[in-house]
Amino acid sequence: MVEFEDIGLTPEAQLDVDSYCKEVESFRSEGPLDKISLAKLEEHFRAVHVYNSAGIEGNRLTLQETMLVLRDGIDISGKPLQDSIEARNLGHAFDYLKELATQETAIRETDVRQIHQLVVGNTSELSPGEYRKVGVIISGSEHRPPEPLDVPRLMAGLVEWVNRNSGKNPIIVATVAHHELAAIHPFKDGNGRVSRLLMNLLLMRAGFPISNLSRNNRPAYYEALSFADRHL
Repeated sequence: MVEFEDIGLTPEAQLDVDSYCKEVESFRSEGPLDKISLAKLEEHFRAVHVYNSAGIEGNRLTLQETMLVLRDGIDISGKPLQDSIEARNLGHAFDYLKELATQETAIRETDVRQIHQLVVGNTSELSPGEYRKVGVIISGSEHRPPEPLDVPRLMAGLVEWVNRNSGKNPIIVATVAHHELAAIHPFKDGNGRVSRLLMNLLLMRAGFPISNLSRNNRPAYYEALSFADRHL
């Protein structure tokens, strides 16, 4: 893992990070939201996260259909059943994320494994909550994930790095953690969804709003990950 002090941002990127941190501080200074407004915002961000994160991986539900799945637990007719199952599972994982965000204990590998288990559900062939024991490739990427024997050591190192740098700029810590988990690719499937949840867990713990990466920006998102593969 790269040392935090060795992470170099361009002046433009540093300006963006500083500006966003100031916006968050300004918003906080206005005081807490009322309970009704907060509940509505939480429902909205949950649905938007599930819609976009699942959509990046190819899920075909619309935002409205995703909201129906999450709110009413129904399966959407005319769409593959797996799309509804994926959305529902990701909703459960997001709820668990909110629980973790309120805790003051260190992030554990067990937490990451539990997030994965919720993301993939009871699909036994995906080994819910277990690190992969097979080699994998990332479709469309030149990056080659590490061999299975290296995964436990690398994941332990990632979690240790996250906890060691918990007091540093949360945007940078969350971004690096997101990339590193995606690069390690510790699970058979669901790595992208888990990495985006881990990123948001770290942001939420620092009192920041979650970051929803739009499915419409998937090419730019993948290019950013590839850039990080080459430079981190």
